[in-house]
Amino acid sequence: TYRTFLEEKGQLQLTKSDQGAIPLRLDFIMADVKKSILGFEDVVVTTANDVKAILEDVQENGIKNINAGLYGWQKGGLSTGKPWKTEWSNAIGSKKDFTTLVTKASDEGISVAMAQNYVWINEEQVKFTSNAAKHMNGWYNRYYVDPDQFPINVYSYAKPAKSAKWLSEQAERLESIGLKELTVEGMTNILISDNATKDPMTVTDTMKLFQETVGKVSDQYKISASNHNAYMLPYVDRYLKAPVYASQFIIETDTVPFLQMVLSSDMEVYGPYSKFSFYTQGDILRMIDYNVFPSFVLTKESSHYLSDTNASEFYSTEYALYDQTIKEIYDKVNQALNQVQQA
Repeated sequence: TYRTFLEEKGQLQLTKSDQGAIPLRLDFIMADVKKSILGFEDVVVTTANDVKAILEDVQENGIKNINAGLYGWQKGGLSTGKPWKTEWSNAIGSKKDFTTLVTKASDEGISVAMAQNYVWINEEQVKFTSNAAKHMNGWYNRYYVDPDQFPINVYSYAKPAKSAKWLSEQAERLESIGLKELTVEGMTNILISDNATKDPMTVTDTMKLFQETVGKVSDQYKISASNHNAYMLPYVDRYLKAPVYASQFIIETDTVPFLQMVLSSDMEVYGPYSKFSFYTQGDILRMIDYNVFPSFVLTKESSHYLSDTNASEFYSTEYALYDQTIKEIYDKVNQALNQVQQA
């Protein structure tokens, strides 16, 4: 009933795709920053050439239907990369390296997306004074993390107008490398107001602006998003990190794959990363039961290099440790779900 309701509102459009192998999502952490004697320095754990080599290896293991997301792909890495720029770094990958990666992957039927958060900001990226949204009390919305654990420990939320502007500018810049897909973070699942003295915005204003901006970008790019809000449904092609456990906000006897049943005929839905406590036999069966596809987050180098960065939450990501796990989990899920796609 809810799916029909969304279809009648134009929020969902039933799609039919060719039967065959299910897709696999591979996200890559490429770089982040750690403190140095003067400021910050990049910690590179995956280069553009590394991504190309890993994708080739996964294909050689018999998995052909792949899409990938690249996090921390420019100078400044995951935490301090500018959300409106394309500051290529030779240590991570030059513009030519990424152009080659995107082109080569496309030739092999692999979609590659640059990933960027356009809402979650810190003062190593931008100054809060002209870019951060204000609370109704006139203060900037600030979020603090443990300074003993993370080199960057104060975050804020960008003004909605800034987020929209940054997405449009970066999307335009990324055209030049032949990119066809973006992973949009922040704008798709964070909704805030801005109580600035000049040009304030309500939550409703923000929602309309984000719909308009992402909608315009989706005319050119395929959009992936993590656990996005319902008003973004018309513009998103891939739903990442779909919830598969109860929120525990309401006590019920059991969980059901409500979200997955609503969206199964409209977009690709992926489960949480199949590591980080989502890799057991029970979890594999839950993926099949919920009709969600496997996803992994990877690096070329050992994840211990990220221990002094804000990306330290990715504590086990080295591809060499997981190449067989990826194949084993994918094969088990694919054996069941490839027979019932679009059912």
